[in-house]
Amino acid sequence: MNRKCCFKDVVFGMMIWTLIMIPGIYAAGNPDMSDMTHSGTRSGSSVIMRDTNQLTMSPDIHASDVNINGKNPGGVLIDFDDLNNADPIGSHYPGVVFSEGWLVWSSGGHPSYPPHSPPNVAYTHSLVNYINWSCDVNVICFYACCYNDVPSSWTFSVFDDVGDLLQQIEITDSVVNESIVFPVHGIRRLEVAGTGEWNTHYTIDDLYYECVEYLQCPPDSILSQPFDVTHPYANGFTSDTDSAYRTADGYTISSGETIRSVRWWGFSVTDPQQDFTIGFYPDDSGKPGSTGNVHTVTASYIDTGYEYVGNTLYQFDAVLPSAETLTHGWIVIESLSDPAIFYWANSTMGDNLAMQYHNSAWSTLMDNLAFCLSPTGVPPCTETGCTVYMPSTNFGVGDDCYCDVYVCNADSTTYTDIPLFVILDVYGAYFFAPSFGSYDYYDDPIPPGMTTIPVLPSFPWPSGAGSASNITWFAAMTNPGFTALHGNLGTFTFGWH
Repeated sequence: MNRKCCFKDVVFGMMIWTLIMIPGIYAAGNPDMSDMTHSGTRSGSSVIMRDTNQLTMSPDIHASDVNINGKNPGGVLIDFDDLNNADPIGSHYPGVVFSEGWLVWSSGGHPSYPPHSPPNVAYTHSLVNYINWSCDVNVICFYACCYNDVPSSWTFSVFDDVGDLLQQIEITDSVVNESIVFPVHGIRRLEVAGTGEWNTHYTIDDLYYECVEYLQCPPDSILSQPFDVTHPYANGFTSDTDSAYRTADGYTISSGETIRSVRWWGFSVTDPQQDFTIGFYPDDSGKPGSTGNVHTVTASYIDTGYEYVGNTLYQFDAVLPSAETLTHGWIVIESLSDPAIFYWANSTMGDNLAMQYHNSAWSTLMDNLAFCLSPTGVPPCTETGCTVYMPSTNFGVGDDCYCDVYVCNADSTTYTDIPLFVILDVYGAYFFAPSFGSYDYYDDPIPPGMTTIPVLPSFPWPSGAGSASNITWFAAMTNPGFTALHGNLGTFTFGWH
């Protein structure tokens, strides 16, 4: 008996059995969420009510309120005390460059320029000066001494990475260790200017700053608005079918690009949600249109390890069931899980024109939402198994067509003897990749993590192909003896017109 020829029917039979049985097993093992009751918030969290439009966070939440696995990310304090008197500062401190002329002075005992923390302060007599940062900074503070024996004034200004002025603070009288604070996002440069003899009559000390730290979008993202863990006003906005609120943010991607997967961040009361709708709506005079393309997804999630006023921040990932082609409009993400309420986290990136729907009207939040859009459906590798991806479920003439299989090895070792079967079912005729003959499989090593297997190369859908529907891919690994599936089964159904 030819074991391989016989086994192709066994493999396919196991796949069909698994496809039929998994929904029933899943349903039997998961109680109806509607039977659950809301028993309260996570320990230590703020009280969050169902009818509120956002998390109940203090409006003055700052990075010092953020816990990262029990630790405060904090910032960087430069006190200049590790240098000697008259030393140039230059690029002595990593990530910061002081212009030529900035020097250290051991000013202890001076009545007009005492150090805030002895022994040193910093100063420059240069009319043109700067301090540059290599990262986006969301807060700068320092202590300034200004001596006005000759009528003078001092102007401290901060700028972003393209040179636009963000904020100015002016001092017009003598001060000793006056606290100067710039609580604005995106600072890259500090300059000092003034009138009179300003340039020879001031010092600074204890320069503190906090660099922005973003969570990561997928490497191939075509739009990136990740969450900023150092955001001084971190918050989450209600977007849930169980509440009276839904939240949206605008997006624009290049013509011809498609969206296949979405990553976003948010908070929830009780357990994190997994069932969501992701809608894409055309713009209607500066707000989401009334109709759009809505995709129902089951998201994977991870606990990011960050907490904001007791609320855990989660990262969600979902692959859309079909490619989204709207290149300019609004994205709406809503939780379908009851009784938990989902709060979509905000971001420091964007145009501050995110909106929320309530009482039959859209209103501007003056904020942004944290999400990423990707052209590929590469899911995160959290559970061993296969995912089949094509850029559409219904191809027309000229459409880009290809097929990839994403193979997740969630173990720590490389699979060297695990076969991968990819089978195309065309009305009961079975074609086994990669040869698409009567029986074949992939036997290449599968390293830990996600591996992409190109099954069909990209090609434009031809004319004269007629029409078809319910054509299905099956993808699964088996054990070395071909007697059982190894990991989850992946399927994808498509057609053409």
